Amino acid sequence: MVALRGVTIDGDQKKTNIRIIEDYTKNIMYYIDLDGNVCSKQSLPLKLMHCVPDTATYIQSFMYGYGDKQIPGHTWFFKADNYVMYITVSGDGHCVPLSETVFIGGQTPMITSLTITDFTEGIKDR
Repeated sequence: MVALRGVTIDGDQKKTNIRIIEDYTKNIMYYIDLDGNVCSKQSLPLKLMHCVPDTATYIQSFMYGYGDKQIPGHTWFFKADNYVMYITVSGDGHCVPLSETVFIGGQTPMITSLTITDFTEGIKDR
């Protein structure tokens, strides 16, 4: 299970504070509009990956942070049935996702870009 908190910006530049909870064992996502106090449930559009698939293509490496507070990041690209993805994960052996950009095709194409920050082990309600 993964929980995310963030802000979405639609085509009209309207910002919405959201929380997303993804239950990978049930393949369900809960999308919570924190401003409107509305929760919707839907199937996950993508399956959970454990780090980077073997079919991914290495793009580049770089360092996050500065001084003695640095962590290496490795960016990969891969294609699946109806999407392509760039994902950057930590290169410290833990494969922590740092950012991802997903291009989803189909009848209603979508682009999703995420930067993951303030991550903790487990889900904590802040």
